[in-house]
Amino acid sequence: MLTRLSLLFLTLAVFAQNVDRLRSTIGRVVETLQTTRTCPFNSAGIAQFKFDSDAKPSRITVNKYAQVPCANTARWSNAAYKRDLEHTLIIYGTKAKTAYDITASVNCAPVTNPVYDTFVATLSNAPAGTTGYVIGSEGISAASSGSMVSDYNVPQGTTRDFMVGATSATAILRASFLRGVAFSGNVTRNVDLAASGFDLGTQTLDVAPAISTTLANVYYVTTPSATLGLELLRAPTINAGTGHVSGSFATVPSANQASGDMYLVDVEDSSPTASHRLLRRFHSAANVSGTMPPDLVATVTIGATTPYLRPHCVLTQRVGAAFYTDSWYYTPSKGVSHNFGTQIEAPYLSGTGQATVDFPDLSGVSGWNAAWGAPSAAAAGSVGTSIGVTIITDAAGVHEESSAAKSGQLP
Repeated sequence: MLTRLSLLFLTLAVFAQNVDRLRSTIGRVVETLQTTRTCPFNSAGIAQFKFDSDAKPSRITVNKYAQVPCANTARWSNAAYKRDLEHTLIIYGTKAKTAYDITASVNCAPVTNPVYDTFVATLSNAPAGTTGYVIGSEGISAASSGSMVSDYNVPQGTTRDFMVGATSATAILRASFLRGVAFSGNVTRNVDLAASGFDLGTQTLDVAPAISTTLANVYYVTTPSATLGLELLRAPTINAGTGHVSGSFATVPSANQASGDMYLVDVEDSSPTASHRLLRRFHSAANVSGTMPPDLVATVTIGATTPYLRPHCVLTQRVGAAFYTDSWYYTPSKGVSHNFGTQIEAPYLSGTGQATVDFPDLSGVSGWNAAWGAPSAAAAGSVGTSIGVTIITDAAGVHEESSAAKSGQLP
């Protein structure tokens, strides 16, 4: 077992699997109303998927939220390794110990795909004005124009809460909870919205500044750590003059809430070289106003080139930072991505102002494979980097994480 020797520590998460080994599932988003589903890979490395939609989709997007690291795609999250810990090499270094002299080991055995069940709910007695239906659960936010809503990929042996509802073009009109649904096979439920449903309230969202590629969502989740749930924000708008993203989102009456239920506000914007994100979790319904974090000032260049290429980062430290992330990837061939991440607690960087971060040489660490690193002659564009900062605050029942990142390619 690895022991933290100090509160000032550096964590590195190293990923060197083929993409289909790193995660057994990948997300695809079909956009009529927004629907997100997770699709498992089979033993041949193929992920089959199905969407039901009466309207022609605007587009289908693979890996929209960058949960799977891929070459030539969106910035990948440094925290993604938490979804596949058994295939991750984690190294702790502290200021009370010579950096990186800890022995670690890793077993990169192929992932065994879980068995998935199907959940189907058929809704009846929807209120007047209903034009569509929605479902939300851990990892799913989906919509349908028909009264049947479903989740095709629930891992067998799990228990889930579901929230279903009827919508108009601009609001969720009535909803119902199905809590504690256990899966030992496919599950079907009939929901009478008149008998078991409840009407929803309304609150407002306003976040500034935003840019044209902003993604804004408000979800209702029954698992506090979930990143998807029932989508409550309908048709957010971006004001071209002020840069604000705003809209109205539905709220659940307190009498229908469980103690662990949360609203999750997720606003993200990006450009080819920078991104910003604001996450806010809270239990009691309230209007939301906020400001996106400012740009992170940082530069990343190639530092050491032997025994493999390693990024060298110079950044301007941010007051109140909880931690910094330094992520990079190397794609030696099509379909293969080696991904590396460093998480640095703010006190590890002494002083204020500018600080430097160099990715260490892990050649002496047990479990490291020399083939994972990028050679000094790596092809142009095969190495990508992202440096980020996260600020975390907890006050008056509201947990907030704001982050900014800068990304690019080397060499």
